[in-house]
Amino acid sequence: MGRVRKGEKWGFINKSGRLIIPPRYERVNDFKGGLAMVESNSKWGFISKTGKVVVPIVYDFVYDFSGGMAAVGKGGKVGFVNKAGKLVVPTKYDGTSSFNDGLAAVGKIMGDQAKMGFVNKKGQEVIPLKYENVNDFSEGLALVYQGGKWGYINKQGRIVIPMQFELAYDFSEGLAKVNKTGKWGFINKKNREVIPFKYDESSHSYGTFKDGLIRVRLNGREGWIDRRGRELVALKYRDANDFSEELAAVNFNGKWGYVNKVGRLRIPMKYDKAQDFSEGLAAVQYRGKWGFVNHRGKVVIPFKYSKADSFKEGVAKIKFGGKDGFIDRKGKQYF
Repeated sequence: MGRVRKGEKWGFINKSGRLIIPPRYERVNDFKGGLAMVESNSKWGFISKTGKVVVPIVYDFVYDFSGGMAAVGKGGKVGFVNKAGKLVVPTKYDGTSSFNDGLAAVGKIMGDQAKMGFVNKKGQEVIPLKYENVNDFSEGLALVYQGGKWGYINKQGRIVIPMQFELAYDFSEGLAKVNKTGKWGFINKKNREVIPFKYDESSHSYGTFKDGLIRVRLNGREGWIDRRGRELVALKYRDANDFSEELAAVNFNGKWGYVNKVGRLRIPMKYDKAQDFSEGLAAVQYRGKWGFVNHRGKVVIPFKYSKADSFKEGVAKIKFGGKDGFIDRKGKQYF
């Protein structure tokens, strides 16, 4: 289904161009999971692909569905509807997150403080609103903040790791990155130290494991360790990006190249700037101009662009000769 506009109103057409839902809405979003957000008379709801109103168009704002539930707002308060359009969590909260592991964080302003807890899909407050801050559940545990420290609770609301950390991340692949006395280490779900507290933080946000690896920083240099703390990619790089398509852009002595997950240099350190791989190609800058290389480091689109973005759905945004445009993976330009 594609969006179509007539005058100031929006509707939808199918792939053949046939009008399925006449233009009658002030604003519409694309369909996701069979439903689309629509606005009528400054109110929002959801419709199906047949045009049936599934969630009444009565809310001041709505968010995408997550876990079968969508946050909706009315009169400055927030609640949740299900995909049948039923308001199952009343619009009485000042803030919410999306549902994860069957629970959603909710908050209320009480006096001059915010208090947060969790509701289930029946609207029951299964974890009382008593925390100053909370994160969504991840791997069965949620980060909670109280009294200036972070800890973790389970889905029954029991504190399983006491509030003791200055900063902390969600659990990923069984471990959590946490901060004590200014240094970062890793604990398991039994609160046992698995990787020592010795790492620094940088301006990047890389707090979770992915495919058994995590990027860390020590003494101003970055690399990757595994879940046992073994250094798989040496901590010698001034800067680095996360892995994408099995390669990561890294900076050494001011130049960028790419390494694989065992630390082997796959594309030489010779570029001024480098972006992540996407759809088999990565945008790199050489002598002030951008081009694209493949996984073997071969230049497949020449260095001639003043700007270049990563490929998405077969095309990449570029700037050439002062004009914005697109190129396909063969380098054909569209302005």
